[in-house]
Amino acid sequence: MSTFFAERRETLHLLDTGDGRELNRGRYRGLGFSRTGSPAPGREDWQYRALPAPTGAAPVLPREVAVAVRPLAEPWPVAYTAEYRLHDLADRLRKIATQARFHRLVISLRDHDQQVIAGPDGDLTADHRAFRTVNLQATHTGPHGPVTVRRDSAVAAQDGLDDLATRLLDELDRALADATRLPAVGLDPRRRPVLLAPGGCGLFFHEICGHPLEADVVESGTSYLGRLRGTAVCPEWVTVLDDPGAPNAVFGYRVDDEGNPAVAVPLIDHGTVGGTPHSAASAAQAGARPNGHGRRMSYLYPAVPRQAHTRVLDGPFTPDEVLRLPGEAVHVERMRVRHVHQGTGAFSFLALEGLLLRDGEAVGRLSDVVLDGDGLSALRDITAIGSDSRTFVGGGGCGKLDQGPLIVGFEQPTVRIDGLDTYSLSRKTRSSG
Repeated sequence: MSTFFAERRETLHLLDTGDGRELNRGRYRGLGFSRTGSPAPGREDWQYRALPAPTGAAPVLPREVAVAVRPLAEPWPVAYTAEYRLHDLADRLRKIATQARFHRLVISLRDHDQQVIAGPDGDLTADHRAFRTVNLQATHTGPHGPVTVRRDSAVAAQDGLDDLATRLLDELDRALADATRLPAVGLDPRRRPVLLAPGGCGLFFHEICGHPLEADVVESGTSYLGRLRGTAVCPEWVTVLDDPGAPNAVFGYRVDDEGNPAVAVPLIDHGTVGGTPHSAASAAQAGARPNGHGRRMSYLYPAVPRQAHTRVLDGPFTPDEVLRLPGEAVHVERMRVRHVHQGTGAFSFLALEGLLLRDGEAVGRLSDVVLDGDGLSALRDITAIGSDSRTFVGGGGCGKLDQGPLIVGFEQPTVRIDGLDTYSLSRKTRSSG
């Protein structure tokens, strides 16, 4: 039985640096299809073609498929529907910023709209996926020198973009005020408690729990968590899901790129290693049911098991209880992954922006701090999870095999891990001692 995936995608990215503004536009549409079942994830005999199809293009599509994808092949409108709205929002943010403490403000706004039709011949399903992102970065020179902070978020509804951008700008102003009063400090190598801020730091669990449990990694026998399914590895109040249909998922979907309904997969279920995100091919290989995690970069690619919205459920602690601890700790606001070893769980992340805390109080600004450890130890050493979840759409996307960056989302409250190896990449700033 053939499987089909057709899409019509329109993207806009406005970048305003203060010195100039540019708008990048993207439109594409096409149809991909497989002729046979797959012996392994991503191994389909995958073929593709443009929409509308060139005259005489082969093969001739089944009538139901041809009818279903016809709206995706309609001519593009002359104007991009969101273009003027993004320009207007950038103008208003720039006007507000002139009254704030920013010496420099960089505004990045994105609008993503995708229509999808997916599934086997005879059981096609349509889905509409849309979201908007706001990325704001401000610089101010204070008594301790120049300080740069960044805040990012996203919203699904078009009418929520203005309120989101205004709120982020206010947060940015307050964060910059807090940061400019603190000196920049460096960290000598030492094991320290680490606090992961809500939202974007969900990347941590996406990397150390999600990727090792994607079905093709588990089936390869190289996953450090795959061999521990059903084993308790952290406190029972820790639950991590990959949930494309979560109520707060900014990027989410009803069906995956193979037409299978999206299902919440418990990666960590009340402290125990749980399930695996499957594509149709990986599910068939494992003798399981597809759970709506077959994703692809575009119609040009076959589907592989992928995460969509990695979600850490709220824990039993208040945010103040999570932050209140004696001694020295690293509070991470933004981070990126350096590497994760799927077989051992060894990892290294880089905290791009954060604070050094002593007895729960901020005493210094941090940037480019390395966070090293291993997955099992980090999960075991989770000592508090708050109740202040926020959502985030990964600005850089997620890469796997030859498919990346693919849009992913995170949802996470404040998390405390009592012990990662931490140190500053640069020793140009003074040491914290």
